[in-house]
Amino acid sequence: MLSINSNETKKIKFGISISGVDARDLKGALRLNVEGVEYGFPVTIEDNKVVAVIPPLKDLIKQPIDEHKRYDVKLELIANDTYIAPWTDVAKIKMPVSVEVAENIEEEEISTRETISLAIGSIDEEVIEEKKVKPKRLIKKKITPDTKLSKIFK
Repeated sequence: MLSINSNETKKIKFGISISGVDARDLKGALRLNVEGVEYGFPVTIEDNKVVAVIPPLKDLIKQPIDEHKRYDVKLELIANDTYIAPWTDVAKIKMPVSVEVAENIEEEEISTRETISLAIGSIDEEVIEEKKVKPKRLIKKKITPDTKLSKIFK
């Protein structure tokens, strides 16, 4: 069984013995059938080796893949109008969770020092009945978190 991680490139090498045809006349592909869609990956053939490279499947297959399911995979070779499938198997496709952070699209500067306006009035502490008491004197000053209280109440 072939195991494929959908986030990584998979390189598969097959050793082959060729007779009856020149290796330069061979063409081929590795075929992977996922949910009724067949994906073909060209192979290179040289020095009695067939090499197939499967790019990350997450970039190709957009529908969800069932990790518990097995998918048909085969090597196909064509030589002089002759079709040969010298290898067939099943593949298990792993879909690991991954999170990729895109480049910052927008940056916003947030000030950590805010200006606060505060109005403080003197309050008459003697309350007779429940009446609202108006302040006798209103002090308006702009303060920041670094402003000392002694500067406000001079």
